[in-house]
Amino acid sequence: MDDTTQLNTLIMVSWILLIPVGVLLIIALFKLVFILHGLGEFQSLARYELYPTLKDLRQVAHRAEILSEKAVTGVTALEKGMEKGAEIASHGVGKLKGASAGFAGGAGSLMGTLLRATWDAAWKKR
Repeated sequence: MDDTTQLNTLIMVSWILLIPVGVLLIIALFKLVFILHGLGEFQSLARYELYPTLKDLRQVAHRAEILSEKAVTGVTALEKGMEKGAEIASHGVGKLKGASAGFAGGAGSLMGTLLRATWDAAWKKR
């Protein structure tokens, strides 16, 4: 075999290998174009759908935080009011206890006086 025959064979083998490589390269480029197109659609979707949704979620979270702070403040105020009410109630119960003891003592002495008067009146009639 001379050099031209070897060169022609080499060129023929190169063309045979170049065709599948070229086809695979074209397929890879088409896939890349589809991926880039999908990325563009995702970017558009993110711009017009996800960003407003995330903004709304931030506002909801902020409002929930404000409501939570108000609830904590309300619970603290209620707790202080309950403590104050308990102090007032215990003071009132003490006064009520003293008044009932005074009433019981007064009622006892009144009953004693009535019984003594009835007893004396019953003995004097005899």
